[in-house]
Amino acid sequence: MTMQKLEDHKTIDELIDLYELIAVRAVEKAGSILKDAFYAKKERMVKSKYEIVTDMDLRSQKIIVSTIRKFVPEHNILSEEDVEINKESVFTWIIDPLDGTHNYMDSRYSFGINVGLLMEKDFIFSLSYLPFGNRLEGGRELYISKKGRGTFMNDKHSRVSDKTRLSDMTLLLNSSISRDPDSASALFSILVHKLNRVRIPGSAAVEFCYIASGRADVMVAQYLKPYDLVGCLHVEEAGGKVTDFYGNPVTINTHSIVASNGPCHDQIIEILQREFFVPGAQRVSRLLTH
Repeated sequence: MTMQKLEDHKTIDELIDLYELIAVRAVEKAGSILKDAFYAKKERMVKSKYEIVTDMDLRSQKIIVSTIRKFVPEHNILSEEDVEINKESVFTWIIDPLDGTHNYMDSRYSFGINVGLLMEKDFIFSLSYLPFGNRLEGGRELYISKKGRGTFMNDKHSRVSDKTRLSDMTLLLNSSISRDPDSASALFSILVHKLNRVRIPGSAAVEFCYIASGRADVMVAQYLKPYDLVGCLHVEEAGGKVTDFYGNPVTINTHSIVASNGPCHDQIIEILQREFFVPGAQRVSRLLTH
């Protein structure tokens, strides 16, 4: 029986479970080659003024895309490294074959693979694969979220932290310093004194997973693309909250987000409204005088 005929006889939850098997197979194969080449010299190519791509990004993408196309050739695919396949399906796979390329280039552990599935315009399934997520035990971490059914890390239910005071929280900052140094500096300067600590992992895949598993409490990110937003579902299904900088729901076209464990989310939005959204000259002046 073909996959299309199988789809015709299944509920949406059954379909998601079926698609999960495909996605897991794809990322485990891709993750294996990324781990094998982790300490090797990579071939680096310039993708844009602010972005690079390596031969391993492309190899990982080829494995994931070919695996998905093998089982569900009728689905749309949007992948970071210039792959866009439009079959006019209600289902679209969103893929980042290597998120955290700069870290991977330098053999740093903070990188991952994102694979999400949209139904129309909403994520119904998200998967993030961190090949070195659990370094103490030498193993990978596999985060899987299904709409309305929770977030799981290596088959164990994952939840956001229970911290309630902003001053106790850890912030993960994701802002392109090379693209917009003034904006990145402003965000850091505004938030660093209001939270307990600030970290910059350099991978949206890792950052969303850390919020969803309670390792950090707040994430503020700019210049995100659809492939980076796969992890939003992890946070939401783990009991957290994700909005844009104005407190609005996130869409596939949102570029700036706040993700949190929930209790201080509105407070972060208020801080951004009050101190970050100041006309550029005033904001720079404020930074120079404080």
